[in-house]
Amino acid sequence: MKISDCSENAKFYTLGVNLGTFCSISLVGIGRNIHRKDATELALTVDLFLVADAVRFGLINRAVPTDFLLEETEKLAQKIASKLAICIKLGK
Repeated sequence: MKISDCSENAKFYTLGVNLGTFCSISLVGIGRNIHRKDATELALTVDLFLVADAVRFGLINRAVPTDFLLEETEKLAQKIASKLAICIKLGK
């Protein structure tokens, strides 16, 4: 189960080839969450991608204004915490 919010100003990239190595470790997690073609492009180009791309790739659920990130994260945590713990445990 992946629940994630982030600031609408967040930026993402993989380091690998810019450091003279291939970023295979981080690609394991990325490759499990986004299409292989997108993961390969990110790994080989090291292009910066923005929140809209992270949402499209499915890496995050939504982006919220930076000023409301803590508040929105707390709301989500409270909503999850209000459910039956055994059900949450089984789902995870």
